[in-house]
Amino acid sequence: MNGLEGSMRRVLAILGASALLFTAVGGAAANAPFREQDHVQSVGCWDVETQLGTAYFDAFLSDAWGPDAFLDVWDGDELMLSRDWDQSPSVAFGSDGSVALSIPLVPSGTAFVTGTLTPADSIDFAERFRDGNSWYRSSATGTAFAFTGWLSLPGLSPVAVGPDNCWGQEVEIDTFITLPHAFVSTFTAIGGTCALENDDGDTAFVFIDSFIELGDGGTATAILSLFGSAVDSGGAEVGFDGAGAADEDGVASFETFEYDPATGEPLGTSGSATVSMVDTGDTFSYTLRGSNGFERNTGVVLDVGGQVVTSIGTFSLEPCIATMREAKRVDTPSSGPKPSGKRPANDLPSGAITAKAGFRQTLLTKGAQVPSEADYSCLLFTDPFDGTSFQVPVEHTVWYRIAGTGSPVTVDTAGSDFDTVVAAYAGTPDAAATVACVDDVPLQPVGRTLQSAVTFETAVGTTYWVQIGGLNEDVFGPDSWVPYGNLKVAVR
Repeated sequence: MNGLEGSMRRVLAILGASALLFTAVGGAAANAPFREQDHVQSVGCWDVETQLGTAYFDAFLSDAWGPDAFLDVWDGDELMLSRDWDQSPSVAFGSDGSVALSIPLVPSGTAFVTGTLTPADSIDFAERFRDGNSWYRSSATGTAFAFTGWLSLPGLSPVAVGPDNCWGQEVEIDTFITLPHAFVSTFTAIGGTCALENDDGDTAFVFIDSFIELGDGGTATAILSLFGSAVDSGGAEVGFDGAGAADEDGVASFETFEYDPATGEPLGTSGSATVSMVDTGDTFSYTLRGSNGFERNTGVVLDVGGQVVTSIGTFSLEPCIATMREAKRVDTPSSGPKPSGKRPANDLPSGAITAKAGFRQTLLTKGAQVPSEADYSCLLFTDPFDGTSFQVPVEHTVWYRIAGTGSPVTVDTAGSDFDTVVAAYAGTPDAAATVACVDDVPLQPVGRTLQSAVTFETAVGTTYWVQIGGLNEDVFGPDSWVPYGNLKVAVR
């Protein structure tokens, strides 16, 4: 890759990031188009041979977003140095073409880059495309530069960089996006997930995907990919990943490489997989309903065959179910309910409404206080990297109280217009007393509903506390569906 190619790829990356940022903002101001302008300077080098291995770095300075940079040094498959993301880099571009970077590193130290930018070509780039029913228009004008200079790694002599493997640019970016009242998007997907167990008691969780790869001359090849992790009865775990082209019978056989799921580091071991997906002719359809829109899913069920061989053990893929699915999502953020309003009487456990079989109620939850009063055990997760626990937020919760009868009780939120989560607690409204917790309800043969239902056994003389709230999916990224709305509760 020469310097000019690198500079143009940098333009495309920055424009793409701008589009994503505006997509995230869109839910807050539907109907009104957005326009933003930015001035960006950047520099980078690829395939720099150093005393520790091959280095790659890139840095930019944006009027809108400030400075940022990354640097990796690889010795074969081993990562020797990398950017410390807990510290900020220093990025400076002088009016005379000078460049000065300092990039904090892990495990320790700082990398320094100095050099000079020399004008090489002009940049005049524009694109216009449609995403659903929203239009994006972006342009970038400015100068592409050649870069020569020095890279200094901690404790080592500087090495020369550029000009052939380096690039720089200074551009003015103009982005314009229309945001209609209802944003409509469609997508298709082929694949599925499955939990597996072999005769030795080893377990695996597998993701299967299929996509089309375009080759020279526009030839299309169907690719089947598979990744996941396997755990033996002693708790040892291995991750695996691989892909291969399907033959004329729709079967793909390929090698998989294995890695440590906790660190992502290669283990130096490998396995294999044989995968097929065949149309069963069984169709499905379901709708996910949220407070600010809906997502309609239709498709056919695929029968999965084959096996995956890992260093942990061998697993048959026969229990897996995959789908060929088309989804249409409609978001209407300006029409959804707004927070605040009258506080529900059963906002706290102290105001819990007494319910029993046959009870039904509809109420607005937007006035309930934001944090939940007790944790939801079904939404507690452990970070595999640092071992810390975290809960996906459930907000604007309300409470009910049910006296045990010795028979099972079901609490259902079908008909609610937002993503609900239900938990039941025995004796005291505390997470330690959880007897049931459900987020989504699975559908047959595939699919789910965002409205929850829990069933739990009861004992005479025991009071059961039920907490119902809305899932806040902003923890996974920008989401226009809010965690409150019209709640419908039925007890049976």
